[in-house]
Amino acid sequence: KFKANGNDLFQKNLYLGAIEYYINGLRNADFVPTVLSNRSQAFIMVKDWKNAFADAAASLTIRPGCTKTWGRYKKSLEKL
Repeated sequence: KFKANGNDLFQKNLYLGAIEYYINGLRNADFVPTVLSNRSQAFIMVKDWKNAFADAAASLTIRPGCTKTWGRYKKSLEKL
């Protein structure tokens, strides 16, 4: 539910709202790597590089093989 709502807001370019849904998803899902990765992308869209990097890194500790998350990690790291 939280991921789907966050994704809907993200598609509408409502990134801060998406971030809030992803936060609530994390509170209810114990660090689901997909939610962390999606929130990382939303942080990238609002140029919050520190939080984008933190979420991508956390997601990769759980699911290190995700190429999409690696891209987010690298992009945010370059902008720090």
